[in-house]
Amino acid sequence: MTVKLVFIGHSRSYELIHIVREAFSGVSFVDSGSADLTVESKADDDGITTVISGEGKREEYIYPYPSGRVGIIGQGHAVCISFLKCALKFGCRDVPWGSLIGIRPSKMILKLKSAGFGEEETKKILTGEYGISEEKYRLM
Repeated sequence: MTVKLVFIGHSRSYELIHIVREAFSGVSFVDSGSADLTVESKADDDGITTVISGEGKREEYIYPYPSGRVGIIGQGHAVCISFLKCALKFGCRDVPWGSLIGIRPSKMILKLKSAGFGEEETKKILTGEYGISEEKYRLM
């Protein structure tokens, strides 16, 4: 499957490339011309907007960023969260680690706990916003 990435208002390509590879199998990226899927990631005052189009479908998801957790969810994570939520609506494969691609999961738990979040709130953030499966959360 060929994928074209379009960035507007940010250049978080590293994060987006890795999460796209997790969500869709057999991905190769193209810079120009036609592609099976186009993923547009846009950062503006409303947040991070992801639009996935192709295969006769189109899905859009807006992640409000910053979401009141300035310093906890960085722009790279916001791009991944927005993409993953959009990709799930589009019909991607299961991504058990959610948007925590390329980082140590224990680092995120420590970051949330040191920011004052309790066990239930930490679980809610990681399984809800970051999209981590219950099984992977227990493993963390």
